[in-house]
Amino acid sequence: WQAIGKRFRASLPRVSKRRPVRPVLWAVMAERRDDHLVGITVIWVGLLAFIAWGYVFQTPPGGPYTDFMRKAFAVLLAVVVPSVSALILVSWVLVLRQRRR
Repeated sequence: WQAIGKRFRASLPRVSKRRPVRPVLWAVMAERRDDHLVGITVIWVGLLAFIAWGYVFQTPPGGPYTDFMRKAFAVLLAVVVPSVSALILVSWVLVLRQRRR
């Protein structure tokens, strides 16, 4: 049993041989966060353009079901688009305020 215990025992390197911990560069992390926000904004604007393009060139309603679905989709867009846009706008305001400091 002792041989099995020695074989599977995990060994940690000595304290002197461990790799030193490097400090986090907060400025680099902030720039990456800004890049992500720019990407999210570009994707959101592209998505809105795609939805608007499809909404403008849609086929006319073919009956009560399609008319209901079109109205339901319009109501959903009336709720989702302003809320996500407001969230992105608040994120931009916070990022630009932090940049000024």
